[in-house]
Amino acid sequence: MKTKTDQEALFVRYLLGQCSEEEKSQLEERFFSSDEVFEDLCATEQELIDQYLRGELEPTQRHHFEKSYGSAPRQRRVTFARALNRLAASPVPVGSDAVPVTPSVPWWRLLHVWLAGQVPAVRFSLAAIGLVVGLGLSWLIWETVRLRDSLDRMQAEYQRLRESEAESRQLLETAQRQSAELADQLKQERERMMRAPAPSGVGSLMASFVLSPGLVRGTDEPTRIVVPRSVAKLQFQLDLETDLDYRSYRAELRTAGGNLIWSQDMLRARPVDWGRAISLVLPGELVSSGEHELTLRGLVEKGRLEDVGYYYFSILKR
Repeated sequence: MKTKTDQEALFVRYLLGQCSEEEKSQLEERFFSSDEVFEDLCATEQELIDQYLRGELEPTQRHHFEKSYGSAPRQRRVTFARALNRLAASPVPVGSDAVPVTPSVPWWRLLHVWLAGQVPAVRFSLAAIGLVVGLGLSWLIWETVRLRDSLDRMQAEYQRLRESEAESRQLLETAQRQSAELADQLKQERERMMRAPAPSGVGSLMASFVLSPGLVRGTDEPTRIVVPRSVAKLQFQLDLETDLDYRSYRAELRTAGGNLIWSQDMLRARPVDWGRAISLVLPGELVSSGEHELTLRGLVEKGRLEDVGYYYFSILKR
């Protein structure tokens, strides 16, 4: 048996179902794109069938061949080839122009001798064989047309899938690019907002807090208050623990060092759910970060005040 080229060996493995999935995919792609490769495959298949019928295949190859060609339509190709081989191997009466039948004589030469028709029995056999051959050729032509049509459809479908894959890849790249652009725009907008000055209407922003009195400075941890820098006013509700009702109240705001930074007279107590409280509003710019003390004093009589409560808190501006 002649030495096979790498391509013929690959064709044989493909026909016997011994190719890997990657080799099978690459080879089928070549079938779709090249008629020459497809014709070479058909020739290799015919040679493989002849080797099987002559018993020249190795046991492993023979096993895979019978497994791959054990069902239609491949089985019909083997049947047709076997019929031609039997025709070539049939004994022919030797006449004046007869050719001795030996394994080295091609079957088409034997067929030519039979067509000479020297014996009536041969003529009758030729009629039957001609019918078989005609039916076989008709089937072969029909099968070739069908396979060619199937190959064209598969090639068109393969091209459509490749175009669809390219379009999907392009859409994905476009979506990723747009997503990256939007993320960059969002980042720039956040940075711009952080750098931008407060809007002109920010003066109306007010933060409200509720404070409870402490009797002695430093006995409790001061209330911690976080104030955004955009807040222009601070509103405090000072809860009252005494039942005494003063004519009015005076509030004084001092730093931790005792410096007076703000005061207000004529404050009135108002009822709340849990008792009474006094509300007051301070300009935000007067209060800086650090500890503060609010002293609330009640008016007993004209010109005389007494301490009502002390409110300690710590401001953190940011």
